[in-house]
Amino acid sequence: MTRGVVEVVVDGGPGLGFGHLSRTETLAKALRAQGMGVTWSPQSALARQFCETRQSDKGEICLVLVDLPYAQDDAVRAAKAKGLATLGLDYLGEAGPDCLIRLNPPLTSIPAGRTLYGLDYAIIREDVRALHAMPGDYVLIQIGGSDYGDLGPQAAQILHDQGERVILVRGPIAREYDFSDAPYEVVHTPDNLPELMARCHFAVTNGGTTLMELMSLGKAVHVIPQTDEERRFICPMLKEGIILGQGLETLTLPDLYLIDRVAHRARDKVNGLGAERIAKIAKDLARVSGSVA
Repeated sequence: MTRGVVEVVVDGGPGLGFGHLSRTETLAKALRAQGMGVTWSPQSALARQFCETRQSDKGEICLVLVDLPYAQDDAVRAAKAKGLATLGLDYLGEAGPDCLIRLNPPLTSIPAGRTLYGLDYAIIREDVRALHAMPGDYVLIQIGGSDYGDLGPQAAQILHDQGERVILVRGPIAREYDFSDAPYEVVHTPDNLPELMARCHFAVTNGGTTLMELMSLGKAVHVIPQTDEERRFICPMLKEGIILGQGLETLTLPDLYLIDRVAHRARDKVNGLGAERIAKIAKDLARVSGSVA
């Protein structure tokens, strides 16, 4: 039987989260390592622009993987009508994929053949996984790919006023902002972002992909959530002591003991093998459906 191809239905953007798009390359590589091809079904102009830079394989579709930050059932229903296996990442719809994978339990019951959740499924980019944490003398701040509430500049000013050296990262879809009088360093979509993460003293970010990457590096992180779902996601982490704190209003310079303790706990929780775990599940689903050998 010829190699099956996974169709990845994907979207993201301001207010939706950039992580759904940024993790596509890592996920695609893991799927190809399992002997499957990958093709893309972007759901917006931004997603199409992003996927144009990704390799797309030809072949018979064996599984439809839905990675959307909103409820949308069309792709799952269409796949089921063709007898194809379906896998949802952070899926929010009602069409009932064969398997649903999330980092945290859903707020309400979501129909699925089976539901798996936990930080074991965090997708970490290879260039992040290849690095080792090193001590640094700056705080790294990045509030997602868009920072649509401009929380990053506020956080940067707070920590600068407390005497910290700050590097603020503005993501690829962040809006224009006047930094002409900023007393801290600002970088825009830097190519060396993984290295900046690995070398920071501690970090401030939202409750998305960058949080998982920083934790996988063994970095202590203060989280400033952008959405109610992000607040729900990080609440158990705060109770477990694997993040420093949450919210702009509680942001302050933590002591060295707390930074070290949280960093070690964070690294133990996120081991970076989520993409491989998801790819193996995808292959098993396609095999059960008879689409791959």
